[in-house]
Amino acid sequence: MRVALDAPAGADLAALAAGALRAAAGGVEVELVGPAALLPPELPRLPPGGAGAVSVVDAPSSFGAEEAPAAACREKGDSSLMRSAEAVAQKRCAAFVTPATPAAAAAAGLWHLKRLKGVLKPALALPMRTPRGSFVLMDAGACLDCKPWHLLQFALMGAMYSRRLLGTSEPGVALLAEGKGAQLGGELPRESLPLLKYAGVRFIGPLTAAEALRGGCDVLVADGFSGSVLAGAASVLPGLEFEMLESDLGKDAFSRLGGRLASRAVAGARERAHGPAAPAAALLGVGGAALVCRRASDPAAVAEALLVAQRLAGAGLETEIQARLEDMKSGMEFARTID
Repeated sequence: MRVALDAPAGADLAALAAGALRAAAGGVEVELVGPAALLPPELPRLPPGGAGAVSVVDAPSSFGAEEAPAAACREKGDSSLMRSAEAVAQKRCAAFVTPATPAAAAAAGLWHLKRLKGVLKPALALPMRTPRGSFVLMDAGACLDCKPWHLLQFALMGAMYSRRLLGTSEPGVALLAEGKGAQLGGELPRESLPLLKYAGVRFIGPLTAAEALRGGCDVLVADGFSGSVLAGAASVLPGLEFEMLESDLGKDAFSRLGGRLASRAVAGARERAHGPAAPAAALLGVGGAALVCRRASDPAAVAEALLVAQRLAGAGLETEIQARLEDMKSGMEFARTID
């Protein structure tokens, strides 16, 4: 199964290439899409370590950080991101992985793969680690301007992702909020709450970010802005806490002694806390498998994202999403005719 890897100029091309080779050793056939002149020239000639292989497709153009994604899609059809998404639309590749921003990835996905029937807006599904396992954050940054009906669909898509990709038999779905009752927060969570109660999922209720990060749900529904902030904070805070701990353990002789005695436990906890978010978030709601790689400077994370893309492409999730959301849309339209 072939997966396109977007390698835009300005990204860490060495890390992306190394990740592609690791994934190839694990059996993934990778199409590296980027500026061939800047990529390691030996890449196409390297023998794969497993059943996979790496090939290079030249795409010297790329999206600028300051460019509006929709405009960039119109003006830069030959960019590495657009050509990666096009490879999936043309069935040359089964999925694409990109280090682009969620907004840019969503724009390219919608441009080439289109929105699935019944889907209002696509969303990023990001698995997040907790002390009790993990939960899927929906949305992790693709849809910044959300309405209650969008969150309803995010809940349904997130539950389907949790079942098919993470093996959760009956996912518990929660709504990100500031608190309970009158303390829910703004207008969006208040209006979304009754919709989620009757969405046909196992709805737990509203949860704060702290409750969710302790493992209070299997799927956490949020607007893209709040989800992006939560994912970013969760990725940074554990490292900062361990830096403070290690600083305190080196302050005096007794602290240093205690640090040496606890070094193995501290190292184990650091390893478990490192990267509380998965290296890739799946773009759900478009007509093809697409993932945003969040740690594109880490070859291991790039390789894992490519392996996840391969699994996502073979999971049949798009068919299930379209069938469920088209059915929901039909029900909504029928209810309007009765009203």
